[in-house]
Amino acid sequence: MGSKHRVWLSCSIVCDSTNQPLSSMAHICDQLSPILFNLKALSIFASSKERWFQDGTDPAEWIGLFQTFTAVETLYVSKKLAPYVPPALEDLSRDPAAMAMLPELRWLQFGSSRESTSVNQFVTARELSEFGHHITVEYDKKLLWFWDFWMPGSVYFHGNF
Repeated sequence: MGSKHRVWLSCSIVCDSTNQPLSSMAHICDQLSPILFNLKALSIFASSKERWFQDGTDPAEWIGLFQTFTAVETLYVSKKLAPYVPPALEDLSRDPAAMAMLPELRWLQFGSSRESTSVNQFVTARELSEFGHHITVEYDKKLLWFWDFWMPGSVYFHGNF
């Protein structure tokens, strides 16, 4: 009988204000998809000094990032990025074909305490879709990772298999 091992993978994109780190991260993840196909938990952070997202992000960029993670059951979004993910989830909820994105998602965690109607729309649409399972949403989830205070100008994802 084999033992179950936990494998951690971290990736960061160092960028300046002219870069589009989500697109860069999506491209890297797409290239790594043979490795990432079985990722079960995904955490996404921006460094404490990061500013690229303050002017907003395009929901399509988040969707591009999420499409690689077909086995993710738990998604954590840091407090700094929490306002930008719900619009992407709302876009997913409006398109039945896009509901196949993050098909195994069971637990959605945000570092922000601010609840979102966009997230509620996504959860309801997912429950009514062919994937038809409940997603637990948790706000004000505190995760302290070393990169919250590290490398200005970076966006990170971290996950386990």
